[in-house]
Amino acid sequence: MPYNRRGGSPALPLRLRREQVRAIELELHPEQRPAYLAHLRRSFPERLRTLSDDELRERMEALLQRARGLGLHRPADDLRLLNLAVCFGWSLDRDVPWVEPMLRDASVSSSSERLRRVKARFVRQLQLQARNAEARRAFGPID
Repeated sequence: MPYNRRGGSPALPLRLRREQVRAIELELHPEQRPAYLAHLRRSFPERLRTLSDDELRERMEALLQRARGLGLHRPADDLRLLNLAVCFGWSLDRDVPWVEPMLRDASVSSSSERLRRVKARFVRQLQLQARNAEARRAFGPID
């Protein structure tokens, strides 16, 4: 066991509280931010046309801070969440009633899997809307 230089007593292992770990996690992947911005500009030029880079950065940062609190820590998860935010709103975790509970679902151990399920639900929702729109075109308005 390592000893403390001053008193010679054993050094205790460093223990971090959950809040301390979360504070550290908020700073995860700052080197990725320029790449995230470039990806969004490249992938969604029309949707993001009216936002300056500073405005886009602010929205990204706010969402990614909330994402850390939801247990999302991987760069791939960051990008998936940012893509969803461009399509469904920068506050989708707050504005869509089922998103935050799904991202906090403790019965699914992987945060990446929870985010994958959120994305899948959005996709199903869009597919249903498309089928409904097609039915309305085919049968006309229902009175």
